[in-house]
Amino acid sequence: MKGLSPEQQKQLILSVGSHKSARPLTPLEVGLLLVTAMSAGSTPQELAAFVHLDGPSMISRFSRLLDLAGDVHHLIDWGNSQSTVGFTAASELARLQSHDEQRSAIRAALENRLSSFEIKQIVQARLRSHRDIQACIAEIIGMRPRVERIHLFIGSVISQDIRDKLSKMTQHERDKLFSQLMRGTYPDLKSASARLGIERFTITGGDEDAAKLKAGSVDFETKINSQLRGQLTNK
Repeated sequence: MKGLSPEQQKQLILSVGSHKSARPLTPLEVGLLLVTAMSAGSTPQELAAFVHLDGPSMISRFSRLLDLAGDVHHLIDWGNSQSTVGFTAASELARLQSHDEQRSAIRAALENRLSSFEIKQIVQARLRSHRDIQACIAEIIGMRPRVERIHLFIGSVISQDIRDKLSKMTQHERDKLFSQLMRGTYPDLKSASARLGIERFTITGGDEDAAKLKAGSVDFETKINSQLRGQLTNK
């Protein structure tokens, strides 16, 4: 396949069209490789055949993920979870032209554990009306019989040197590192879930977890940056 190394081609095949839990690439990383291949001259039809998809429409859905704001890329995975937005929902959110609206919708998705269908409803409401994104979010959440609120903490990776090192890792590698770091830094968290991007990291959890993240004289962002430096400075 044009533009891709043998290892990248292998990762694509293992990630697309598979229902295994341990896919090597996230949907966005798949999108990046597909766009790289198309830039080198591969056609959507060739790529679809290569990864055993029925047609090129799915190639467009993967590619569309690159329209999402860069600081939410680490939140995109194959399925919705406490700390991720699934591929189907993310592809819908990429239809929003404003990065600020994308961020608002993704924050609402994580804080309220919105389903892919609810996210699709929010996007459709925004695109079909002149209402702002917050009004569309409130409308869809308001249709629920019961609202469950999750706390979302967002922090920045401050050191450019650390960002450079994180950029050379896959999402899976970053999350494995972050999981170990979180267990060491906050061993008492019970239901929190976390994701590590290149420039941002996010932690989601319930009331008890939120109280623990807010406790102490050093804020969670400073603590985590310090731990990241310790983990990656000598690598």
